[in-house]
Amino acid sequence: MAVVNMQWKRMPEDIKQMILSNVWCSNCRDVVSVIDYYIENDKLGLIIRGKCGVCGSEVARVVEIE
Repeated sequence: MAVVNMQWKRMPEDIKQMILSNVWCSNCRDVVSVIDYYIENDKLGLIIRGKCGVCGSEVARVVEIE
C-alpha cells in the first residue's frame, strides 16, 4: 500500500484533481467527480474506487503509471 501512496503523492495536485473529476458513472451515464475514494495498486497502475458525486453509485477509474 505504501507504493500506491507514493505514486499518488508524487503526482501534481492539478493532475490529481483532473483525474478525480473525470470518472465515468454508468448510472448517470456521464463524467462525474468521485467522492469517498480509496486507491488500490493493480498491474495496470492505480485503481481509484469510490462513489459518484452526483448519484452515489460505485465508480472506478484506472490510472496507468509508467
